[in-house]
Order: sequence, then C-alpha cells, then structure tokens
Amino acid sequence: MKNGRRADLLSALIVMSFVFSAVNSPALAMKQSTVAHMGSVYTHNPSVRQEQVGERKYQVASVVIDSNADNVWTALTSYNRAQEIYSNLKALKILKDEGSKKRVSFSVAAMGGLWKYDYVLNITESKADKRIEWHRHSGAFKVNDGYWQLTPVNGGEQTLVTYAKFIDGGLLTPQAMINSELRKIMPEVLSNLRTAVVKEQIALSK
Repeated sequence: MKNGRRADLLSALIVMSFVFSAVNSPALAMKQSTVAHMGSVYTHNPSVRQEQVGERKYQVASVVIDSNADNVWTALTSYNRAQEIYSNLKALKILKDEGSKKRVSFSVAAMGGLWKYDYVLNITESKADKRIEWHRHSGAFKVNDGYWQLTPVNGGEQTLVTYAKFIDGGLLTPQAMINSELRKIMPEVLSNLRTAVVKEQIALSK
C-alpha cells in the first residue's frame, strides 16, 4: 500500500474511532443518569463521557473533590472569583441578579486560545439540590445549555461534581468539532475548580 493511501486510511480510522468511542446511556433525566454512572466516574481524575438525552448528546465530565458539597457550591457561585479559578475564562459580568436566577455574560477562550467566544447565559441556582442549570440567552452558538450537579459521597466528606454541556454551533460549525473541543476543555475546568476548593480549605485551616 502506498504511503499516501496508508495515511488516508489511518486518518479515517482515527475519525471513526472518535465518532464511535462515546459511551451512550438510555435517555433518562440527566440527574438520574449521573447516579446510574456513579460507579464508573468515582475518581479523582476528571473523566468525560457522552450521554443521550432526548435528541441531544451532552458531554458530561465528572470528578470527585476532597471537600464537602457546601464548599464546592461556594466556589461555583463565587462569580467575582471566576476569572481567578478558570483558566479559559477571560471575562465575566453579572447583568441581572435576582438571587437564585442570574443573567451572566461570559468571554471564554477555546482552541488553545486561538478563538474567543462571547455569550450570555440565564442561570438558575438550586442550593437545596446543589444544582446549577443554564440556557443560552444571546451571543455565540445556537444552543448553549448545561448544568453543574453536586452529589455528596463518602459520608459527605467528598463531592462528586458533574459538569454537563450541550452546544450547538449552527450550520457552519460541525458538531463533532464542538464535542471534541468540549472534551478537551471540560476536564481542565473541573481541575481548576478542584484546585480552587483545595486552596480555600488550606487557607481556612491555617
């Protein structure tokens, strides 16, 4: 086989491997699906999987943080510290604050910093359920939905953090490219969050 054809075949196999490597679960509610997968995501290393919910395929990342859910919640809802916590976040501004409901503008870097996306999200916080959900209001992308879910584990001493996103970039942006980028960024976001929570605990213990 000639080198050119061999390279083309290898590229095709890599693409096919990417397309079929996602792990799909039944189309259940996202929170129920997280519990069903808890055994496979109970890890200190951020892991990403794909979940089918209705007609959408969400990218779902999970990690266990060595802290209680209240501490993780505090870090997630400290919007004034968000730029310090997340390396891909370049700017954040709260446009409307109605307590548990907020409208927030974001400017985030992607593709290794080559691109920047600006968008506004409507965010709903449920402290009792330790859940934060958001939906696109305006800006980049056709759809930008997702959630954070905190689940106490190990008697509440640790927290299973689940981070889910679905982005539809529209006709000009292939969904496979968006999903691939999310699978690169989301573990980094979780690692940033974990680092912030651990640092805060160390500071408070001194």
